[in-house]
Formats: sequence, structure tokens, C-alpha cells
Amino acid sequence: MLWAYHTLGCVPGAPKEKVKKNYRRLLMAYHPDRLLHSKLSDDQKRRDLQKFYEVQKAWEALEQVYQTAEQKVA
Repeated sequence: MLWAYHTLGCVPGAPKEKVKKNYRRLLMAYHPDRLLHSKLSDDQKRRDLQKFYEVQKAWEALEQVYQTAEQKVA
């Protein structure tokens, strides 16, 4: 799971709110709609789109971890 924290720019065990804030910031930065109107090279657009998908995958993985932890507490 360390890769997911690293992808979202957080330290392992960071609070869900911090991770979610970074997730949303990164989504905005790499969102495909932003790429449509940019003057980036095609290679950079591909890298940014790949990063967008990595960010989504990392959030999905960590969201499951947080949900499991919340269920154990309840």
C-alpha cells in the first residue's frame, strides 16, 4: 500500500482527510479535460493521462483500507 500513499503525495498512515485533499488536487492537475486545451506535447499529455489513472487507482486502494478500518471501529 506504500505505493498508493506515495502516488498521492502522503506519508503512510496519513489521515483520510489529508489523503483525500491530495487526491482531489492531483485529479484537477491531471484531469483529461485540462489536457484538451493545453499546449503540451502529445507525450506529455499521455504521461499526464497515465498519472491521472494512477491517482485514481491509488485512491481506490486507500479508500478500501480506510473503509475496512472504519468498519473495525464500528
